Amino acid sequence: MTLTRDNNVVFRAVMGEIFTHLRVACEVALDGDDRAAASVARRELPGLVAGLQELLAGHQPDENGHCRRCRAWRWWRKPVPCREVLAFRKALHHQPVSRAKHRLLGEDHDSRRSEDADG
Repeated sequence: MTLTRDNNVVFRAVMGEIFTHLRVACEVALDGDDRAAASVARRELPGLVAGLQELLAGHQPDENGHCRRCRAWRWWRKPVPCREVLAFRKALHHQPVSRAKHRLLGEDHDSRRSEDADG
């Protein structure tokens, strides 16, 4: 096995664990009784908020107003707010968000690119 292949296996395992955890929490919050939903919210929300804050903190503008984490091309950075911040904002306000996932998970990435072209 090559290092790249090992990284892909680890990436899929970690992402699968995260998505399963989030899916189960959402199912209980949406379909469970009030007591179960409140319990899940108390247990999960602080960690979710902390995790999102950590992820979004990396997408702050640099001295030129470009996202520190995202790159449009090999050497250029994207302007702020980048597509990740905009996608999070859309999801937060319950607006439709593309279901595209990372290409290593086996799904098409083109739908996110078409969002970028739309603005």
